[in-house]
Amino acid sequence: KLLKPYTKTHILTVIPTSSNSFQKRGFNQVELLLKYANIPYNRLIKQVINTKKQSSQNRQDRLKSAQPFELISPQEYELIKKPVLIIDDVYTTGATTRECAKVLKRAGAAYIIIAVVAISESFRREQDDNSIYA
Repeated sequence: KLLKPYTKTHILTVIPTSSNSFQKRGFNQVELLLKYANIPYNRLIKQVINTKKQSSQNRQDRLKSAQPFELISPQEYELIKKPVLIIDDVYTTGATTRECAKVLKRAGAAYIIIAVVAISESFRREQDDNSIYA
């Protein structure tokens, strides 16, 4: 319900699953959720190389690791001055979503909004008591 209004005003996209994870799992969990919720989205970003699985790294390693993303087909999507909503499964450090947002901004997106299904407990613990996440 929360994402439906954005389908009329934003280009919705998902964080790509690494090819290793996709081969093991057989699906991108966010894409599956959007499919069952009947929410249209576009695959705008791809992971260029496989990196070490994010969930196997600590916060510092995640922030340092390369985030090799690029547009799937720059000519296919005209992003100039259009808002984009990136949907991800879990927000841990924000490194992946930030890198994907940079790719989309370079492609001309007006602005980026990030929606996540869950926020990691480690991220929540790092926030101040006054945080909106506390």
